[in-house]
Amino acid sequence: MSQDTPSKKLVVYVWPGQWELPSFDPFCLATILYLQLAIPEQFTVSQCSDPDVSPNGQLPFLVHDEQLVVSFPSIIKYVVGLGNSDPLAYPNANLDGSLGQLEKAQKQAWCAHVNSDLGDLVYHMLYSVHENWVEVTHPALASMLPVPQRYYVPDRIRSLYKPRLETSGLWSHHMNGKKIEKNIKSLSLKPTLSTPAFTQVFEQEKVAEKARSTLSIYQRLLGSKVFVYQHFPTSLDVILAAHILLLIKPPYPSAVLKDLVKDSFPTLALHAQRIYERTIGPSHPVAGTKYGAISVGMPTSLKVPECKRKIKSPEDIYYDRMRWAFFGLSIGSLAAYLVVVGAPVLKQLKLVQAQPRSVNDIGVDLEDAEDLGSRLERT
Repeated sequence: MSQDTPSKKLVVYVWPGQWELPSFDPFCLATILYLQLAIPEQFTVSQCSDPDVSPNGQLPFLVHDEQLVVSFPSIIKYVVGLGNSDPLAYPNANLDGSLGQLEKAQKQAWCAHVNSDLGDLVYHMLYSVHENWVEVTHPALASMLPVPQRYYVPDRIRSLYKPRLETSGLWSHHMNGKKIEKNIKSLSLKPTLSTPAFTQVFEQEKVAEKARSTLSIYQRLLGSKVFVYQHFPTSLDVILAAHILLLIKPPYPSAVLKDLVKDSFPTLALHAQRIYERTIGPSHPVAGTKYGAISVGMPTSLKVPECKRKIKSPEDIYYDRMRWAFFGLSIGSLAAYLVVVGAPVLKQLKLVQAQPRSVNDIGVDLEDAEDLGSRLERT
């Protein structure tokens, strides 16, 4: 494949970048990290703030010629297929090519564990912690969206993560963390466990304990090695680094987990920084990415399988019905208004037109015609 032919390049659509990262979403970030290692300078990134342009309503997705590939695992599989079909053009497309069958099976299990457990910690920091949501995540989301979407879409995105975090015990139901210290000082000498401030403190400790348990697993897995399996990163290194970077890079005002990673699990922080410098650091710019510029355009002549077309959720169906109901009510109200108010006016106009004209009216018209004729003669 010639790199001089832009139409032949792969285009990956991702959520926009924030905090010196090319995307704030872990799957989008992992996709970019993988492509930077596997096929550098052979793809471009298009930052997108509208997931509805995707066939399944989710980002990332990849466009290559007339092909469209959705989801992080499917994108990796597609890129690996390109390497198998054209090894000269894509010599490093398969980062897991040197792994044995047992290691590949273990890698799949570890990736699923990262997406589940580490994903919960990332989404907890972004969407559950009140201070982080108000001062970091919400402003970032609002800056990506046009008016009026910026006023309601961020809260809708946050609500999508609430059931998952509630199930894992990582959804915060309590007050702003900035008020904790002040409220603790104002408590009586014999505070009870039902006090909101102390409940918040215990909740933070519970989250920290859960994070320690999860992070210690990956620190033992990595050990003293540079990468998990060998001296070259695999897809497991990529997905692990993407989640750790989203724990340590954003400027969280409530940085309990950020400090925990840096202070108690420096091996994981160094591993993530190593992947960062090797892929998206200052010496490895991501091709085609314009930070702050958001593109929502997409080729329309794509071969999208029917099974991959977007299936609307019950919430989307509800909003669609309410939208059509509003339009129907508006049209019905306009029709009723015309019937009640407009009909008498039209009837009055018809009566006026039907009335015979008087002789005086005819005389006035004749005088006007004579005046017009005289003015024409003078000119």
